[in-house]
Amino acid sequence: MFKTSTEKILPVDMILKIPKIKTRNEYWNKRFLQGVIYGKKSSMLASFVLKYLKKFKPQKILVVGGGYGRNAAFFAKNGFFVINADISANALNLGKKIFCNLSNLIFLKDDILKSKIKRHSFDSVVCLYSMSLFSDNEIKTALNTIKKILKPDGLFICNFLSKKDDEYKLGTKINENILLSDDKKQLVNFYDRKRVANLLKLIGFKILKINEVSEKRFINIFHKEFNSNSWFVVSQKPIRK
Repeated sequence: MFKTSTEKILPVDMILKIPKIKTRNEYWNKRFLQGVIYGKKSSMLASFVLKYLKKFKPQKILVVGGGYGRNAAFFAKNGFFVINADISANALNLGKKIFCNLSNLIFLKDDILKSKIKRHSFDSVVCLYSMSLFSDNEIKTALNTIKKILKPDGLFICNFLSKKDDEYKLGTKINENILLSDDKKQLVNFYDRKRVANLLKLIGFKILKINEVSEKRFINIFHKEFNSNSWFVVSQKPIRK
């Protein structure tokens, strides 16, 4: 006998109903009206990032999709000059109030999919828990933009949610990699190691380290703490020969 599946799978034509990026941006702007939805303490992954920042000593760091800047503030407190970029004005305004005492932390409204940041303007780009909020086409645009923003030999550190992440069991499946949140306003893209490696190599990044990591993460929209699994990646933009 075949087992009956309780997993919610959408028909193929539902792919056309993935919320547009404008709708998703509005979604995040409203969520940040709720305040510090992830707390003020930096992510555990930020401590992993810091080890590499101390090793490579970048003069100027860009945090992409940094929300109200909890991770960016952590890097700034450790002596780095940091620009925290996000599409949500509400998140940025919140961060300016919370971390107003950090003169080496700047807040910038920017959309990485159509960024106005100059080429070769940062020594390092960090993106934690935002790479999985893009569709397959959008992630290529975002990564290509990050590559342009980085200086030659610049350091790019990010993570991609793994299918072992608790959130993978929730929402409505579009396909084996993408699901929609319960309110259908945000997509979440999940990865395996091979997919992450192939994607970064396609864009032209040199992978220095990739491994699966886990941390507890409170997500206020679900009112609970999750076991969050992701692929932590350290890479570089090669110097042209």
